[in-house]
Amino acid sequence: MSAAAGNERVRFCMQCGEVVAFDVRTCGACGHYEPHPDEPGVEPERPCPHCAHGNPVSLLFCPQCGREVDGGGGLPAGVPWDEAAERDAGAPAYLMIALALAAPLALAAAIAAGWLT
Repeated sequence: MSAAAGNERVRFCMQCGEVVAFDVRTCGACGHYEPHPDEPGVEPERPCPHCAHGNPVSLLFCPQCGREVDGGGGLPAGVPWDEAAERDAGAPAYLMIALALAAPLALAAAIAAGWLT
């Protein structure tokens, strides 16, 4: 479905994020059925890691706060986890922290020595 025109009320599919007409309960893109808030849920729920709202496990976005509920950033299926690469990635972070702390001190020393006028 394309973007809404004028005052048309729309919502987003909680499974795929596609724009869906406000009164339509089933997404045309992925087939996800979003029950009316008054309908009892039959799907198991898990709490949102951001706002603790109970959400069906199939949702990618929390209807309460709008954030991703799966945390995002997971590896696709079949991609091996490389612990050594993760361990080595920490070294540049320490260097950036050291530079962030040292730069203001170096600037203050330069000003005190009169190098910057």
